[in-house]
Amino acid sequence: MLNKEITPDFSASGYIGAEVQRYENSFSYSETSGGLNYPGNYFIANSRNPALVNGGINSSKKFNSLYASLDLSYKNQLYLQTTWRGDWSSALTYTDGTGNNFYNYPAASLSWIFTETFKSLPSVISYGKLRANVAWLGSDTDPFTLNPGFAFNGFSRANGGSVPTSTFSSSSVLQPNIKPARKFSREVGLEMRFLRSRVGFDVTLYQDNTKNQILEIPSTVESGVTSILINAGNLQNKGIEISIDASPIRTEKFSWNTALNYSRNRNKIVELY
Repeated sequence: MLNKEITPDFSASGYIGAEVQRYENSFSYSETSGGLNYPGNYFIANSRNPALVNGGINSSKKFNSLYASLDLSYKNQLYLQTTWRGDWSSALTYTDGTGNNFYNYPAASLSWIFTETFKSLPSVISYGKLRANVAWLGSDTDPFTLNPGFAFNGFSRANGGSVPTSTFSSSSVLQPNIKPARKFSREVGLEMRFLRSRVGFDVTLYQDNTKNQILEIPSTVESGVTSILINAGNLQNKGIEISIDASPIRTEKFSWNTALNYSRNRNKIVELY
């Protein structure tokens, strides 16, 4: 952890850390078959026919992560906030230990309260702030997508025996070297207050681009599989958000606040491959 006032005008704070996550989701199910040998005795071993049982692991995933943050401020008017996180995911790791299993999340936010810098602004302006943000995001896929394995589906009674049987749990094939999905976000905004904060507005412009989405696309019947898993696309989402608020009446015992919000966005496919 870091929290230090470097000079009377300049301060810094932040942290660095790591974490390990391990989780598994499993299930076990059993029921009687054909009724009960002895009525009124409700337990699985009292099944007239061999009991029906099922169980397995629905999902299992491991994460190793590092993260850090550093925030800087200057004269209570200029602020820089930065963060970073990196994840190693087992869901993007092949059985031989290879794979594009690392992705990170760098982000930075810069804001400037210019009414603290320019003291000679007209008195009608109560507050003003400019801000800009950039961030990168990443994501993996579901457990067992890259390494599907086998699913048990009962027993074979051939030759008087009782042999467990299983089938391959996936009918898809993989594009080589599946990559984590990535998203790049940008935003700029302006916030202003007037007349002792009785009236104000906030305007935000933003744009997001999502690449390398992990998608299943149908495959031809002749291939012997139903689909193929690939990285594809560059999906763009951009728009504007405007918020206007006011307090037409404000007294010691009564206040009337009103607000108006407007937003517009547009999605489009920049690239599909």
